[in-house]
Amino acid sequence: MMATTNDDAARRSIWVIIFGLFMIAVGTSLVVPFFTIYLREKLGLTAMQIGMALTAKLVSSYGLTMVGGILSDRYGARATMTVGLLIRAFSYVGIATATGLGSVVAWSVVMGIGGALYLPASKTAMATLAGNQEKVKLFSMRNTANNLGVSIGPLLGVLALFGNARLLFYVAALTYVLFAFLTMFLVSPSPGERAVKARPLNWRIFTWLAFDVRMLYLEFIIGFFMFLYVQMELTMPLHAKTHFGNWAVSLLFTVNAVTVVCLQVPLSTFLSRRLAASVTVTLGLIGMALGLLLMALSHTLPVFLVAIVIFTMGEVTIDPRVDAETSDMVPPGTIGTALGILGAMNAVGGTLGNIVGGAIYSRAADAGTAGDYWIWLGVAAVVGAVLVLIVGSLLEAPVEESQ
Repeated sequence: MMATTNDDAARRSIWVIIFGLFMIAVGTSLVVPFFTIYLREKLGLTAMQIGMALTAKLVSSYGLTMVGGILSDRYGARATMTVGLLIRAFSYVGIATATGLGSVVAWSVVMGIGGALYLPASKTAMATLAGNQEKVKLFSMRNTANNLGVSIGPLLGVLALFGNARLLFYVAALTYVLFAFLTMFLVSPSPGERAVKARPLNWRIFTWLAFDVRMLYLEFIIGFFMFLYVQMELTMPLHAKTHFGNWAVSLLFTVNAVTVVCLQVPLSTFLSRRLAASVTVTLGLIGMALGLLLMALSHTLPVFLVAIVIFTMGEVTIDPRVDAETSDMVPPGTIGTALGILGAMNAVGGTLGNIVGGAIYSRAADAGTAGDYWIWLGVAAVVGAVLVLIVGSLLEAPVEESQ
C-alpha cells in the first residue's frame, strides 16, 4: 500500500513516470546506438575523440547527479525532473548542429547536466511515492520500460541513419519535451515535497551518506559496474560495425534491450527474494564477465549475439538491487542525495571505462589483437566479483542487525 494521502494519484504518477521513461528511451535510442558511428563518419572523429565526448557527457551527467539529488531532496523531484528534461531536449538540438570536436564536447556536457537533474529525480519520485512497495521490482519495472523503448528506437533509427541522420536528434529532443509536460501536469508531488519547500541542506547527513561504510561499498559496486557497462556504448558498437556492418549496431542494442525487457523484472525479483545483495551482485558481475570473455571469440554473428545476451543477463541484476538497497538504507528525505552520490561514482567508473577502454581497444584493434582486450576486461570483472562477495559477506550481518 502506497504511503501517500492519495494512493490512486501516487499510482498514476508512478505509471506516468514509467511511460515517460519509455518514451524518452525510444527517442534516445534513435541516437545512442549510432552516436559513435555518426561522430566517426559524419564529423570524422577518432575513437579517442569520441571517447572524450562520451566522457564529457558521463562526467557532467553522473558526476553532477549529486547536485541533482540534493536539488530533488530540497526543492522536490517533480520540479527537478522537469528542468532536467528540458535541458536534455535542448542539448540534442545542439548536438544536431555541432560541426567539430569542441562543439560536440560542449553539447555533451549540457546533455549530461540535463541527465544529472532528471535521472536521480525520477528515481526519488518513484521511491517516495511507492512507500512500502517492493522497490527492487519497482526499479526493475523502471529499467524494463526504459529498455523496451531502447528495443524499439534502434530499429527506427537505422532507417534514418542512411538518410538525414540529424533528424534523429530532433525527434529525441521532442520526446524529452513531451515528458517534461507530462511531469508538470500529471505527476503528483511526493509526500515530502508537499510538506516542506526548499529544505535547508543538512551537511551532517550528507557527510554520513558520503562516508558510511555501507555506502562506500555500494559506491564501489556501481562504479565498477559502470566501468564495464559503458563498453556497450563505446567498444561493442565499434566491434559490431567492424565485423558485421552498421545494421549489427542496431541489432546489438535491440538484443540487449529485448533481453532486459524479458528478464529484468522476473530475474531481479526472484534473486532479491532469495539471495543476499552481495551474492546477487556477484552473480551479475560473473555474467558480465562471461559475456566479455565470449566477445573474444565473437567473429561470427551468433557468437556475438550470445555474448550480448549473457552480458545483459548479468547486467540486469545489479542496478535495481543497488538502488533498492540504497533507498531502504538511508533516512527519509535523503534518497535523492544518496542516489546522487551513487551517480557520481557512475561518472568515475564510466570515465575510466571510456578513457581506458577507448585507448586500449584502439591500440589492440590497430595491432589486430582486439580479442585480448575482451579477455583483459573479462578477467577484471571476475576479480571485481570476488571482491564484492568477500566484502559484502563481512558487511551484511551488521546491516541486518541494524534493520
